[in-house]
Amino acid sequence: MKAQIFFLALSLITTSTLFAKRVSLEQTARNIYAAIDANDAVTLRKLLTVDYLFYNPFTPTPLNADGLIGFSDQTAKAFTGAKHSIKQIITAGKKVTVIATFMGKHTGVFNGIPATGKDVSMDLISVIEFNEKDMATVQWTQANTLGLMIQLGVVPPPNPNSNVPNVISLFQAFGKGDVPGLVGMLDENIEWDSQLNPLFKGRVYRGQKDVYNFFGGLKEASQITNFQPINFYEKENEVNVLGFFDYTRLSDSKKFHVKWTMVFKFKNGRPEKFVEFFESPTAL
Repeated sequence: MKAQIFFLALSLITTSTLFAKRVSLEQTARNIYAAIDANDAVTLRKLLTVDYLFYNPFTPTPLNADGLIGFSDQTAKAFTGAKHSIKQIITAGKKVTVIATFMGKHTGVFNGIPATGKDVSMDLISVIEFNEKDMATVQWTQANTLGLMIQLGVVPPPNPNSNVPNVISLFQAFGKGDVPGLVGMLDENIEWDSQLNPLFKGRVYRGQKDVYNFFGGLKEASQITNFQPINFYEKENEVNVLGFFDYTRLSDSKKFHVKWTMVFKFKNGRPEKFVEFFESPTAL
């Protein structure tokens, strides 16, 4: 009888400990978002590991803790009342999935987009992985960025015949480093004109395999730290995009800022011609 009582007590203690761990991780995830909303860098540093990485749809490369803090500061300045409304949190082992909606009033510049004064909301899903000390070590976030850009007036409202969503899908694949996925969205006989590329001597790349070579050269020559489309203009089968990117030239580690215009010409929903134009790079 005593043995049964002992094992029952042990079982209850173990169950209680596991439940406490689950609640602890959930609360830590909530604390991370509360610190982001409060633009509280001190608290964020206590919740994130020194090698923390934040993968998100707004930057082509993951952000470290300092990068997340800078991004949170930019968001707080760009959106009055910026807040994440958490809808649901699901815990599985050392991973926590957060389903939330970001809300705020666009009163400042955000990723180069001037203030519009519009109230916006954006649904997102974020998976946070914790280490043995319950500190966040890596975070993956996917968000309805297309919906946000439509609300800000950067992208026109959905049109069943529009090719703008296809261009955005290309940019999202580029941001995630999914070059095979990006190339697969192009017409088999794509003409990719990058003769004005400021990073390396360009040429007209022909066909999907050759365009893959373009991105190989891009990776060898640079590290792109910020890639931001600003405005989309569409007429018939052509989409023009204005934007900018920041990069580090790997040959000498110098940093630059470049404004660009990209022109996509579509055939049956796939780009068959692409041309890009660049202003002279500005040193950072």
